Amino acid sequence: MKVLYFIIVLFLFGIKSNKNHSNFELQILDKYLINGKCVNVILKNNSQSNYCFVMDTVYYERDRPGFEITIRNTKVILLDSKNFEVPLLRDVYLHDIDSNSILKNEIYLKKQTWVNPFRILTVKAGKSIKLRVPFDLIIKYKFLSETAVFQIDKNKRYLGRVEYMIQKNYIEKYISKQKIDSLNKKGYKFFVGSLKSNRVPLVIEK
Repeated sequence: MKVLYFIIVLFLFGIKSNKNHSNFELQILDKYLINGKCVNVILKNNSQSNYCFVMDTVYYERDRPGFEITIRNTKVILLDSKNFEVPLLRDVYLHDIDSNSILKNEIYLKKQTWVNPFRILTVKAGKSIKLRVPFDLIIKYKFLSETAVFQIDKNKRYLGRVEYMIQKNYIEKYISKQKIDSLNKKGYKFFVGSLKSNRVPLVIEK
């Protein structure tokens, strides 16, 4: 059973869009991606300002009728040999999956009730933070009779990277104004935009 540990978000005073993303670095520390294992990632703040990172820790739990899918961070993206993104298929059932082409692995969450999924981490100027991103080729949603799968071929090679994205309206909707004001007063800013990590090979069991 897995609990999603995180997901990050940087904050800017007044919540403006960050134009210079070179001040931030998202890097996978592992040599390979392995199904069912967490990806070790480091997020570096190379700017001269202090930033906050908002992490969505249980977004799978919110993917159910009646809840809007909002922030999905940080997520793993797979790329094929032509540098195209591997699709994540929805509305798939496990008994319909070809076991010869896709590895089976299910995620079950410990939480069964609505919880506040957001955690806020702070990273000072010139500092970094390490994260662990859950990665599975097959994701079983706890509250739906549905499974999402990466459509891969075990005989082909793939690369993976970690991506992070946050929009201004998400921050304003899910983080209270009081919390934002409090962090601003402490000298922290909010990041708005997207970050992409380096690429590493996917290990596929045959």
